[in-house]
Amino acid sequence: MKLKWALNELKKYQDEGLPVEGEVNLEKELKEKTSQILSAKPLKIKGLITVEKDFYSLYLNVHAHLVLPSSRSLNPVPFEMDFVIDEIYLPTGSEEKAELFSDEDIVIELEKDMLDLIPIITDNVIAALPFQVYTQEELDSKEMPSGNDWKVVPEEEYENSVKNHLSEEGDPRFSALKSLFTQEEEQ
Repeated sequence: MKLKWALNELKKYQDEGLPVEGEVNLEKELKEKTSQILSAKPLKIKGLITVEKDFYSLYLNVHAHLVLPSSRSLNPVPFEMDFVIDEIYLPTGSEEKAELFSDEDIVIELEKDMLDLIPIITDNVIAALPFQVYTQEELDSKEMPSGNDWKVVPEEEYENSVKNHLSEEGDPRFSALKSLFTQEEEQ
């Protein structure tokens, strides 16, 4: 599957656009950019590149099967993702300016007279990665990792303990003000 075109080559698709569809193996490129991806099956891509007078629009649906490390145990976790890439590319020296497009549009100025989908797709895959993934066993279990003098607690439990501590003792930042109230009461 072809993923790189010279901009002059794309000009011949100005009337009908260039359909892009197929599978592409970007595992090597993804693993070079991030250690968050342990493995990746070939990505399924389907979309269209449209050619306007002074800019190029890219619309792609991407489906990926990845294996990511668990946020808790680093065990491998299969992960599927579907997302859309909808971006506008301006060639160098284009008369179009990024400011002319709406704020919702993603407008990128090309550094070369080439549209290369490999870095576009890999960057978007990495941007779409979740912050946390867990194995099914970790999701089902209430047990959290622990060690000598430490343990991981759920966020809600931590917030409750902080609230309880502050309600019992008060905020330590205001401890100096406590004596102010007792002095006023004595007078």
